[in-house]
Amino acid sequence: MESTELLHRALDHATAVVEGVKPDQMSSKTPCSEFDVRTLLNHTTASVQAFAGAATGDTLDMSLYGRDLIGDDPTGAFKQAADNLRAATANAAALKRPWGMPSGEMPGAKAIAIPIIEVAQHGWDLARATKQPTSLDDAMAEEVLGIAKEYMPPDDQRPAEMFGPSVPASDDAPPADRLAAFLGRTPRPS
Repeated sequence: MESTELLHRALDHATAVVEGVKPDQMSSKTPCSEFDVRTLLNHTTASVQAFAGAATGDTLDMSLYGRDLIGDDPTGAFKQAADNLRAATANAAALKRPWGMPSGEMPGAKAIAIPIIEVAQHGWDLARATKQPTSLDDAMAEEVLGIAKEYMPPDDQRPAEMFGPSVPASDDAPPADRLAAFLGRTPRPS
């Protein structure tokens, strides 16, 4: 699957999960120990918006992570950010131009791996925290897992602000659960 298509499918999945979040779930715990649902929604919205900027040639705006982007309309804010990222990656030009990342410019074809992993996994995290199905499409989850294995540093070199060290998962676990385990989550049936 082409990387832009994979990103757009991950955005579709995450959007469906965000639409299913209920207002009384905002303070629920998530698999991201430092985030409740509201904080994770805000973080994921910031990531999606920041990557939209990077994909259009701007430098990834890290200041977005320090702002309340979701306000009283988390679904609307996330959908707007997702629409911006879809538009920014709607054609092959996004993969050909460099993206301004915090560590410097990175080829778009490589940089797109980061939002793919971020959106797919945080969609899973939000689903689990809000008692929605955590399953991603198997083919999509397998591809994201392959990308994560290629681009994520080894467990002992993952910075604290990244996904955690891998945890065991059985080889016959659903692909979404194996992805979650690789990124430091303890999968369980949804």
